[in-house]
Formats: sequence, structure tokens, C-alpha cells
Amino acid sequence: MGLIRRRSSTLCYVERSDVKGVKPGFRASYNTVRKDASLDMLVDYGKLVEYIRNNQTERTPYLVGIDGPGGSGKSYMARRIESELPDVQVVRFDDFYVDTIDKTIDRKIGDHFDWIRLQEEVLVPLTQKKEANYQVYDWDLGRLHLWKTVSPHGIVVIDGVYSTRSELRHFYNLTVFVYAEYNVRLQRGIERDGTKSRPKWVQEWMPEEVLYMDSDHKPRQNADMVIQGIEKVST
Repeated sequence: MGLIRRRSSTLCYVERSDVKGVKPGFRASYNTVRKDASLDMLVDYGKLVEYIRNNQTERTPYLVGIDGPGGSGKSYMARRIESELPDVQVVRFDDFYVDTIDKTIDRKIGDHFDWIRLQEEVLVPLTQKKEANYQVYDWDLGRLHLWKTVSPHGIVVIDGVYSTRSELRHFYNLTVFVYAEYNVRLQRGIERDGTKSRPKWVQEWMPEEVLYMDSDHKPRQNADMVIQGIEKVST
């Protein structure tokens, strides 16, 4: 049903490396260098776009999952891909938000985003070369509202934290993890959502994202590419 990712074919551009023998500018097999857990690879945004351009013809639609904590730069990356490459469609995992979770009971990691609906309404149809239709969560109305359609061609980017969780990872041709420091992400989040959102960020969203990063999902460790969202951008 899903895609089998050929990770050994994944190449990336290393801006900085702490791994002996891997120098800046070296284009290498990702698996070869990623085995060293101490490695933080700063993959240039332009090189990511270049990689997708060179490899997306292998399969259409070409599915890219961009994961990482809020405020790290995921949506900036999605917009960059959309602006620089032809035939790109972006699906925001924020559109699958669930606002009816009972917070008094034990919750599962990421259960305020409906990954099952993303799987059934978007990922499965696209991998079967069928049109995907899904309903968007309206944050102002607090409920599902308009419908969107994704055509089964070109490049489809799934943008959002929890988007490459273990249940979904096999659908993607390429998975990317974006990260930034806590204070940077918090500042970006408040600038985007307003000062009233600070308690939500500090007490709910950011702690839950930490649980996700530290869980068996291991979105960073399992990503094909890791990018530090160091540019001053919003997500």
C-alpha cells in the first residue's frame, strides 16, 4: 500500500559536520553519515530543492514529509519548494487538527492531529494514483469547514509536526526533519499566533512535541535529511 523508501540513494549537502572524514560541501549517502548520532547536518534549503528536482521524476506523485517542532521553519521550507519547483501541492497537517480531545484522560502522542484521516484521505489515495479530498479544520470557527482536493501528480508536500510519525513514514519518498532552538521557536510562534497563545505554546504544544521527539517515533533519527531552521522565518 505504501512506498518503500530507498534510503541508500538519498544524497544531501553538508554545510557543517562533526564526523571525521566528512567535510563541508561533501555530497554523500545520507545513511553513510547519519549512523553517527553526534552528527548535526545543516542541509542548505537550496540543496534540498535541488535534490527533489533531480529525484522527483522517479515517481509521481512524489511525496515529501516535512516534520519538526512548531516554529522550526517547516512551512518556510514548504513555501520554498512550492515557489522554486513546478507542479507542487502543499498539505498542511494543521488542517487535520482535532479540538475535541478529552484532556482529563491519558492521551496518545500527537492525538490532537488526526493522522488516521491524513492517511486515509490523502496518503493512501495519492499512492494509489487517485485524487485526494479532505476537509480542512478552520481554526477561527473551531470545526471542519472547507474541502480541498489534491491531484495525484507532481510533488506533494505534507507539512507539519507529527507528519512523519512511524505509522505514516513509509508513504513518503523523502522525509525531512527541521529543528531550531527552543527560544527561537517560541518567539516565532508568539509572533505568528499573538501573545495570548503563549500559555498554549509553553504548557501544551511544546511539551507534547518533546514527548514526540523522544518517543519511539524518532522523527529526527529516521529522517532522510535534517535541517536546522536557522533563518529568521515563520512557520
